[in-house]
This record gives sequence, structure tokens and C-alpha cells, in this order.
Amino acid sequence: SIRAELIKKYSNAKFFNWEVLNEDNATHALKILSGKKANEIQANYSLNEAKAVVSVNADFMMSGRDSLRLSKEFADARRVNVKKGDQDALGKTDINRLYSVEANFSVTGSNSDHRYRLAESATFEFMIALSKELSKHIKLDASITNFIEGFVSKYDFSKDALTTEKTGAEFIAAIANDLAALKKAGKNSAILVGDDQSSAIQILGLLLNDALGNQGKT
Repeated sequence: SIRAELIKKYSNAKFFNWEVLNEDNATHALKILSGKKANEIQANYSLNEAKAVVSVNADFMMSGRDSLRLSKEFADARRVNVKKGDQDALGKTDINRLYSVEANFSVTGSNSDHRYRLAESATFEFMIALSKELSKHIKLDASITNFIEGFVSKYDFSKDALTTEKTGAEFIAAIANDLAALKKAGKNSAILVGDDQSSAIQILGLLLNDALGNQGKT
């Protein structure tokens, strides 16, 4: 390759890669958790078996490396295959669910079953709150509890009204209940974090996916 030839000729040469649309934060998070070099790892998701998808400022239906594939997988998993008029089979059909947490309206948000419009600055607090709610249902690794113990959120989700009857705290509790129930039932879910989110948010997303048993499955 040209690169190999240049290195051979200029042994002290250094190469730097940069893209306007990149996954640097996600890759850095993987590097921290795995100890591998950034060019050796890459996060890949699959939604074929995900019964619940939590999108955190991740417009996976519109943008990103695998947006076309992920959109198709989500749609396929949502398709109901029952004979017309078979109400009994229809009632037993379990389609996937999409929770969207985002600052701005997106294609993914418009397709979600439940959407929470949340300020971008509160995304990390959301991940902490979700982690705390999940810890009430499933055992979390020390790597996650170290994140949430002693953390005082500046954002009060209990006062963030989504509707006249629901608050942000109740929305988060509902997500946690759904994810934990799926894990206990031996089913999979997926938490997708947007590429532009900080490494800390990326790390929490990866750790929660692992705690829910999603790694290597979704």
C-alpha cells in the first residue's frame, strides 16, 4: 500500500486520521474499557433481536455508519406476521419498542413509541438516573456503581413534566422496568448512544448494555 511504502521511505512519518463525522468518543470509550488500541476496535450494533431499543441522542435511522442496516433490522423486528382477522395471534404478538431521548426532533424520534425531549446538557444525568433505576432491579457491576454512587444530579427529573400526568422520572423508571424485565425473561434490548456524545456517556451506555446481557447479541 501507499502508506506502507511511505513508512518504509520515511521511518519517522506519522499518520493522523480525521473525519467531520466520526466515532472518536465511542472508540475512546471502547479503548478505555478494553485496553485495546483505537484502530483495533469498533462498536457494532444489531437490532434483529432487540425487544426494546433506547436511543440516546442517536438518530440511527438517519445518520451514522450503519443507519440503513439498523433501520431495516428495526423495521423487520417490528413487522407483525399474522393472518388477517386472527385476533388471538395478534394479541400474543410481541413487537419491539423504541424509546427516544433527544434534544432535537429527529427521524428516529418521530418513529419512537415514547419520546423524551431532554436538554443536551442533561444527557449524562439521564444515563446516571437510568443506571440508578436499573440497580433497583438487576445487579450492576462495580464499574457502573462507581459512576453513580455519590453523584448529585443538577437536573430534577421528577419536576420535568412530559405530559400532564407523566414526569421524566416516571419515564426513566418505565424504561428501567422494561429493560430489566427483558433481561430476566432472557430477551435482549439495546441502548444506542449518539456518536457526538461524550466518552463518559458512551462508557455508561456500553456498561449498561453489558449489564443487560446485550453484548455480542445486539
